Amino acid sequence: MSPQPHVIAIVGLTATGKTKVAQRIIHELCKQVPQRFASFTILSADSRQVYAGLEITTGADIPSQANRVTSADLPYPFFQQALETGHDLFWHGTSILPPTQSWSVAEFRELALATFNYAHSRNQLVFVIGGTGLYHQSLSNQNLSEMAIKPNPEVRIQAEKLSLPELQAWLKELNPTIFAQLNSSDLMNPRRLVRHIEKTLSEPAHAPTQANQNYLLHTFGTQLDSWEHIEANIAERVRDRIKLGALQEVGLLDYELLDPQVRTTLGLREIHGFLDSQYDLAALEQIWTLHEKQYAKRQLTWWKKRPEVQWFNPLDSDQVTSLTNQIIEMTEER
Repeated sequence: MSPQPHVIAIVGLTATGKTKVAQRIIHELCKQVPQRFASFTILSADSRQVYAGLEITTGADIPSQANRVTSADLPYPFFQQALETGHDLFWHGTSILPPTQSWSVAEFRELALATFNYAHSRNQLVFVIGGTGLYHQSLSNQNLSEMAIKPNPEVRIQAEKLSLPELQAWLKELNPTIFAQLNSSDLMNPRRLVRHIEKTLSEPAHAPTQANQNYLLHTFGTQLDSWEHIEANIAERVRDRIKLGALQEVGLLDYELLDPQVRTTLGLREIHGFLDSQYDLAALEQIWTLHEKQYAKRQLTWWKKRPEVQWFNPLDSDQVTSLTNQIIEMTEER
């Protein structure tokens, strides 16, 4: 094995087939270089798919034939899937927390590093799939001190009791310099205000940087041929999740007990509105689809600014084959 393990990140807009193309590449690697890797790992970088009880609503990719397992070397349970090639595929970062618990980029990074080390010791190739752009950035950013600051339960409990003006006043008293730098959007966002308060109250973090990073990160992005194609995929996915039972899934949750971040989950808040008789099923589908499309546009803005991403069309067989060959070449021992 290489002293520095390779990690393959597949990023891109929602509903562009990131997980499916990763599975396809893994299948080809099993066929073409069956002895190179003992098994494979997929780590979800989605900030909402970590929550148990929201698998349908968030589109968590957990194969029905996978078994839930644990390891003393990892902080959270994961899933093991036996492939027809004789290899195993392990799924990490999905359905690991109750929806009453907070989750942050710092905790994701800790899970990612533990997963990378665990996989490397067992000759597994890791794919980091989809999810939140900031989570991917945490794996390569040279300045991770702020990302390493974990949520402060005491701050969040107190913040829940405060109005927006009171949160603003709290931050202004603690850190007038940061407060003066915030734009109007930041000032009107309680979650951002709370995060600035947490950062101000935290001790200086000592997060690892790129200089001592012990893995080689390669980032590829899925890019479909048109925005209309993406919109159609989003609409189909929303309909599928409703049919699969997303409404029943959300109906089992006590909305008031959910972590504030969880309440912002796409699909959950829209379904909650339907269950609260704010609109009918047709309107739910329309509203949820609209919000997913708006989210995709925000993702597009984010990923356009990331020069490290190598883009490809997951529906173009030649491009997928080329990417597979590139991975085979880069992971070959020299």
